[in-house]
Amino acid sequence: MPVSRLFGALLVVLAFARVAAAQDAAAWWAVVTADDVYIRTAPSVESSYPFMQVKTGNVVKVAQDSAGWAKVLMVGPTFKGAIGYVRADRKVTLAADGRTAEVTARTDVFAPNISARSSPDSSWKSVARVDPGRTLAVLETIEGQRDTVYKVPMPSTGEGWINLTFLRRATDAELAAAGVQPTPPPPPVTPPATDGTTSDGTASDGTASDGTAAATPTGTTAPAGTDTGSSAETAPPPDAGTEPASDTAPATGETVTLQPGEVVIGTDGTTTVVEEIAPRIKLEDLEAMMKVLMKEDPENAEVGVLREAYLEYAVQPDTSASKRDFALARAEQLQLRVEVQERLQRLRRLRDRADIEVMGIREVVVAAENRQAYAAIGRFNASSVFDGKRLPLLFRVQDPAGGQTVAYVAPAEGLELFPLLGQLVGVVGTARYDQALRVNVVTPVRVDILTRAPGS
Repeated sequence: MPVSRLFGALLVVLAFARVAAAQDAAAWWAVVTADDVYIRTAPSVESSYPFMQVKTGNVVKVAQDSAGWAKVLMVGPTFKGAIGYVRADRKVTLAADGRTAEVTARTDVFAPNISARSSPDSSWKSVARVDPGRTLAVLETIEGQRDTVYKVPMPSTGEGWINLTFLRRATDAELAAAGVQPTPPPPPVTPPATDGTTSDGTASDGTASDGTAAATPTGTTAPAGTDTGSSAETAPPPDAGTEPASDTAPATGETVTLQPGEVVIGTDGTTTVVEEIAPRIKLEDLEAMMKVLMKEDPENAEVGVLREAYLEYAVQPDTSASKRDFALARAEQLQLRVEVQERLQRLRRLRDRADIEVMGIREVVVAAENRQAYAAIGRFNASSVFDGKRLPLLFRVQDPAGGQTVAYVAPAEGLELFPLLGQLVGVVGTARYDQALRVNVVTPVRVDILTRAPGS
């Protein structure tokens, strides 16, 4: 290999090592402040799934935080016993006794989807990779409907995400109790002098950095007229003479209440819009909605949304242990109804394919022709969960064939939405995922009627 190429490769290796060292130095240890906190495969509720739970007092190492989420490394006692899935394919070779597997090509370690009972077919997100040459301990061989996987210990290179709401920086005592060595702080960096002070603390004009006159070296005489015993004249503050701060600026320590919709300008010039916080829901409100949904058509009831509401209630810091357990049990009950609903909707779609009515054909054609112009297309109906009493008022856009919810529509000033109930509509507007409500919400600017409801 030429010397230049070898030198270039060495520089690349050193660069990667320096980046890794910098990332490790920036990492910090956090302690979990609630029970049954999910570790997810991505910093999002919508595009991820949970693969592990942690509880109060567990410590995790945070590599970075972004948009309210913390990326944690799977190191330390909290992740002792954590597992992952490796697919049984040509990249790994299972030993004859079935207890180990040799990695022959770089392979992914997938996080088990605990919201789907850790089914291999539903566990599709990679959270770590293993290089060839490694030997993995195989805890179990699991056969799914599509894939066969090996259950293996989770590598320390794995990563997951936790909501920052349930984390705070761990103290040395908490780390010691968990058997974790605290990360030493980086050594202080002394910046070079920029105010005329020399490296020995003496100013270039002969005074010490504390304002007193510097000592005269032995054997020399101070210049005539120099007062070696007096301190240097106090200089005015650097901002002297500038205009005082505006009277409208809050005093230091004063609490400022920001209203929803206000824009906050940061010191770096970035702007942030203050969002309205969703109201804190109560368990009795959830139970009232549960009674309403139990009377609705099981194929179209909003059981998935209500399940997310119970889960959101369960992870709130002020929820008691007994109420949290009750909410989680309700969520599990609703999960069964979600699965039943999905089966019913699949059967409904099969029936519609076999014998679809002329009206249905017209709706499908119209929706297909206009799909790119609309944020959501479907039957416009009221919501039993988001009825404006316990939770914000939202309308449902349902699939005209299967009945499942396509999106929710928020009320908008200047738009009369109640007369549209029962109509097949196309909604023009901005779609977003509401983290507090855990649903897709469209803010409409226009709602078009695509076809009239029967009898209208």
